[in-house]
Amino acid sequence: LLCFLLTACGNPVEITIGEEDRRPSNSESVSDSASQSGESGQSQTSGESAESQAPADNRTIEEKLTDAVAVNSDTKGWLQISGTYVDYPVMQSGDNNFYLEKNLDKSYYWYGSVFANYQNDLSSVSSLNQNTVLFGHNKNDGLMFGSLVNYESSSYASAHPFITLLIGGEKTTWEIFAALDCEVNSDVFPYIQTALSDDLITQARDRSFLDFDVQVSSSDKILTLSTCTYQYTYSSGKYREDVRFVVMAKLVEEGTPAPLITVNNDRRTPVFA
Repeated sequence: LLCFLLTACGNPVEITIGEEDRRPSNSESVSDSASQSGESGQSQTSGESAESQAPADNRTIEEKLTDAVAVNSDTKGWLQISGTYVDYPVMQSGDNNFYLEKNLDKSYYWYGSVFANYQNDLSSVSSLNQNTVLFGHNKNDGLMFGSLVNYESSSYASAHPFITLLIGGEKTTWEIFAALDCEVNSDVFPYIQTALSDDLITQARDRSFLDFDVQVSSSDKILTLSTCTYQYTYSSGKYREDVRFVVMAKLVEEGTPAPLITVNNDRRTPVFA
């Protein structure tokens, strides 16, 4: 068990790792998974300070997955980004709501779980859809998917260019090719659809904060990580609920060289109705 203090919105918040957190959320809850996804949180800050305090876990990724499956058969895989706090079981249920505020043993948990789009097939690597989508909360402290927003930085992206996903007994490597924020509008940018199109890839690149020297086509298999971002507000000052931060990566062979990453100075920004 590891406890430490983080500062969120000016107030100290105690975070307990490894034990159920039954603290009620005092933040705005974003639960729009019926239309897009499900993630919630508070104002956005860097998760790098939290990651520096990540607890040591000497188990292999295979051991972690085996242990998680023993607790809950809804566990479909294990997600890991080396050197970050992203090191979690991947859950999946019959909808995109069940694991919003439930942990591995299906108890209430403010942070929820990392979970796959219910439409995706994670039974094996060969059965993966063209676009596999995972959702996770951003609670403003770097945990769960909170650190993904650091991919706005070229130095952070260069330090963490690959994602590991273990499913069906196979460890897969995914090379990041886009990190972006986007409006929640499936008619404009349908990033959670299981199919892949050239337009979706082009939009992802155009919207990305960074240019990744990674060749991607609609014949590739893509992994999409989605969470909230709190860089946009209404005129009232309330955080917008119709915007997401998204990281996209393509399936590659283990040992693939890290890409050249530069700043995208003319990226496409979200447009709200």
